[in-house]
Amino acid sequence: MEADSSYANFVAPLKPQSQPQNRSQHRWIAEIAVVFCVAMLPEAVPAVFHGLYPAAQASSSGAPWQSAAQTIARALEVCAVPLYLIYRSPEGWAGFGYRRPRLSDLGVGLLLTMVSIALMLLLPTARSFRLPATGFAMGCVAAQYAAASLMREVARAFMVVRFAEIFANRAIAVVGVTLLSTFDVLFVNPRAFPVLALTIATYAGFFLLRRSAWPLLLGGMIAGVFSACIR
Repeated sequence: MEADSSYANFVAPLKPQSQPQNRSQHRWIAEIAVVFCVAMLPEAVPAVFHGLYPAAQASSSGAPWQSAAQTIARALEVCAVPLYLIYRSPEGWAGFGYRRPRLSDLGVGLLLTMVSIALMLLLPTARSFRLPATGFAMGCVAAQYAAASLMREVARAFMVVRFAEIFANRAIAVVGVTLLSTFDVLFVNPRAFPVLALTIATYAGFFLLRRSAWPLLLGGMIAGVFSACIR
């Protein structure tokens, strides 16, 4: 009975705090568009192009520390946009899940990590686990993938809150942020789309139920580092 009640509360429309003005909704849509263009579109366009024209794909052969430095710089650039919008928003940091961490956040974050890894093993790729050759290279790879995962989760957490406010429905918010995060995968690797979409939807659903960003960020970063070693 409790599980049925939780599901009903999740899919039921959110109770509107007050009927938002059209101007507020337009601002929220604009914020989603800005975050999408900064956080997802720059990676999606080359991915779609390379998926349609594999022969034109350029090989990246930079040193691990160079790749890590570029990704960290990119993560700072991406995270600055939604964090600044949160800083200027009337909801404040707590409204977007950035409140005082609790011990339960650690448990939920580890649970999301295990779910992510289990789904990762379903991907149609080789399942060999391979670590980088040296400890320094491992540190660079870990920093690179953790930063990449962090910027994606920060962007998705912001977008799913705005979707929930626009549509007053958690389920629609989860579907919206999942589609925006995975549309390019349909061109690059369609067989991986269901697994990736389910992973993102799970993260977004947990976030909306708890309204805490810390499990989302922790789970995404650990799972991102793990994904670097599965090839």
